[in-house]
Amino acid sequence: MHTNYAMLRQFSWATNSLWPEDLTKNSIHSQIILSGCDEIVPVKDVAALFENSSSFLDTHTFEGASHGDLFMDDDMRAQTLDKILDVMKAARETRQCQTLALSSR
Repeated sequence: MHTNYAMLRQFSWATNSLWPEDLTKNSIHSQIILSGCDEIVPVKDVAALFENSSSFLDTHTFEGASHGDLFMDDDMRAQTLDKILDVMKAARETRQCQTLALSSR
């Protein structure tokens, strides 16, 4: 009930949306993870929106999965965690390169 209240009453989807250009202009490494048979999200439209946006963005679709299935399936959850760790590693490497470039000036 609390989650329902928070998501429906206190969370403004319109002001908390991230678009590909928001992520790419700041070189933010991101992983877009979709459920192939999502009943809520228009998967094909979202995938097309992020497709070829940037080398910083990667899209992965769990074919046959419904909305939220990745939280219930051990294999999907493990794959998602691996993808999150990859994003964190890439972000750390980018930050280290930027720090090194700044310190060499």
